Amino acid sequence: MEKIPCRGGEKMNSITKSVSCDSCGNDITVLNIGKDPELPLCLICTPWVNNSLDYSPHKIAGVTIDDLELFRKYRSITKGINIPNDDYSWNLFICAIVKANGDNNLLEEVQQDYQTRLKIHPELRDFLTISWSEIPENDVLRKTYSDVDIVNDIISVFKSYEIEQEYLVALYECSQKYEKYLSTLGKYDSQPANSSYFADFETAKKNLEGKLYKIQSITIPGKIIGDALRIETNCISREFIIQLLYDYVKSDQSYSFNDALNNVTKSVTLLDKLMDHHANLPFKRYPNSPLVLEILSKIISGEYCKNSQYSLLSVIANNNDCYDQSCNYYHRDRKIWQKSFQLLEGVIRTLTISNVIICNDGLKVRGKSGRWYLVEPREGTPISQNDDFVVTTLDEGDNVCIHMRYPFRDMPLGDQLASLVMTLYNDKVLFDKIDVRIDPYYY
Repeated sequence: MEKIPCRGGEKMNSITKSVSCDSCGNDITVLNIGKDPELPLCLICTPWVNNSLDYSPHKIAGVTIDDLELFRKYRSITKGINIPNDDYSWNLFICAIVKANGDNNLLEEVQQDYQTRLKIHPELRDFLTISWSEIPENDVLRKTYSDVDIVNDIISVFKSYEIEQEYLVALYECSQKYEKYLSTLGKYDSQPANSSYFADFETAKKNLEGKLYKIQSITIPGKIIGDALRIETNCISREFIIQLLYDYVKSDQSYSFNDALNNVTKSVTLLDKLMDHHANLPFKRYPNSPLVLEILSKIISGEYCKNSQYSLLSVIANNNDCYDQSCNYYHRDRKIWQKSFQLLEGVIRTLTISNVIICNDGLKVRGKSGRWYLVEPREGTPISQNDDFVVTTLDEGDNVCIHMRYPFRDMPLGDQLASLVMTLYNDKVLFDKIDVRIDPYYY
């Protein structure tokens, strides 16, 4: 290219230069301003890449993936692994992550934790390849009473507490109704708030909090029992709370049970914050083991190491359509994505500019029927039920009801678009054979 003289008569480099499209890899021409653009894209790829970056999640469970190559490595390694849904699968999963990163001490601790819990949950023993007699016992038993007796005591305490709590709830509802009644009469401000309803409720509440519940050789106040039961949620099971209290009873009580509750709350708060409780959570239920829950929160937050963190996050990504490598530019398999858009470019080139026009919004395709179609990216966070594209008629602006069949939605985005372009081009023949609606009200 000809050199252009500058104001002082000196020579400068060409005002344009050739770089590779970050999506399809084809050469494109950009302004030579001394620095390559952060994301060089060709006209074909631009709308699809930008839409993916706008609406596809860059974070997994609230964690930004800052090393994509390492993450892609773990996505390949963990492919086919499901998200754990019971204690056995949680144990295997956490053990695999810990073992892979060489933390033998922690591995032994997790394995021993699971084996201990088998003693009070005999039905889980069938999952083990070793016999019950081969499970090692602790060198020194801290307690002489049965583990099952402890669990039965805990369950009885919970039932007793909840019966008395029901009475407390009834009193509270009565006090609320009385308060509302006074307010409707306009007498609330002048009426002393020491009616029998309020007094009975406050007394019952104080008595319940102060009541001592006996579990084997230790006593626990009602307030602690209530705090323990309040952490029960959709993700935290009753069994987890039993396990937590069981661990405390079996210990030498050198730590506060309040501290144990606070540690659980801290772990759950961290997990809920990272994963956004209003989103589609990957974990329907957390592990029933307090130890495994704590390890889970530390792994996902990166407290252990990035390899462990990416192992867990890759399993979440592989089980969530939002992180589909075929359509999510941020998490894409670079080679597969590139080849798919090269295929699309080849189809467009074959059909020529008279039938396919590349525009800022997407692609304009002329069918053999003479009708023109506009193919645009679908806005919004991707979900498995939706295609990544929207098709409308160019002149009328009517929506075209045409979709990828479910098995083909796993194809790379470029492959899907190439198939769509060919289908629209052959509309006169294919629309008679497949069910395609054109409707101004369809979306």
